[in-house]
Amino acid sequence: MSFADWHARRLRPPAPAAAREVLTLTPTDALEYDDDPVKDTPLLLIPDSAHEAQECEKLWMPRLAASAHECAALNFRGKGATPAGPRKSDLRAHDIVQTAATLEHQAVLVAFADSALPVLEAATRYPAAGVVLLDPVLPDRDLPALVGSPRMCVVARETDVHEKAMARLRERFDISPLTVGGGGDLYTGAQAEAAADAVISWL
Repeated sequence: MSFADWHARRLRPPAPAAAREVLTLTPTDALEYDDDPVKDTPLLLIPDSAHEAQECEKLWMPRLAASAHECAALNFRGKGATPAGPRKSDLRAHDIVQTAATLEHQAVLVAFADSALPVLEAATRYPAAGVVLLDPVLPDRDLPALVGSPRMCVVARETDVHEKAMARLRERFDISPLTVGGGGDLYTGAQAEAAADAVISWL
């Protein structure tokens, strides 16, 4: 982070307080958990603007928890049971940092689609154990430097690997995306299963 960015953040008024809804699942509550020792890297899932944390309960949370990771999924302001609120990326990043800070260990932040930017912004303030971007949608702007150089994983559809966002991620973070095929979205169906398995293998 440049001095100018740091100074601008210091002058920014604090984020207004807001209720957050966080869903959790422990490995011992996952049906397919096979009694492996629970890992000390919890996973915080951040749905995109078109979905809610409850949709992570269908496939992602059970699958990741069964791999011996504590799991949590965050509903942004205005989603799930939370009251309506502004949808600015900076406020979303604030909510991610505040939620991650409540977890017992450093978390891996898992972003779906357009939650990629607030997750990257959160990782400039929170020393994440890792950052996972699933089918990331990013604005055409410079990508931030992350605190502590966390491990990074990008999972994309085979048809999207040549998009500008992927090229910028490769250039900025020196990573190549893991690719998945199949139909459906990244929350349910064959493509979601393949993406979840790719993330588990990376972990």
